[in-house]
Amino acid sequence: AATADADTVAHGITALGGTVDSWMRDTGLLSCEVPADQLGELAGIAGIVYVETGEVYGS
Repeated sequence: AATADADTVAHGITALGGTVDSWMRDTGLLSCEVPADQLGELAGIAGIVYVETGEVYGS
């Protein structure tokens, strides 16, 4: 299966106000932080097929 273009995905995440924390190119998995009110928009980014959420608390 084709892997999503890293630059396209990173641009989409940044456009939502998020940041890419890591990208494991061999598996196609990435870790990012996105504002909670933008989580639903992740699915609209080309190459995103699954979104798992967790809680991160900032100071």
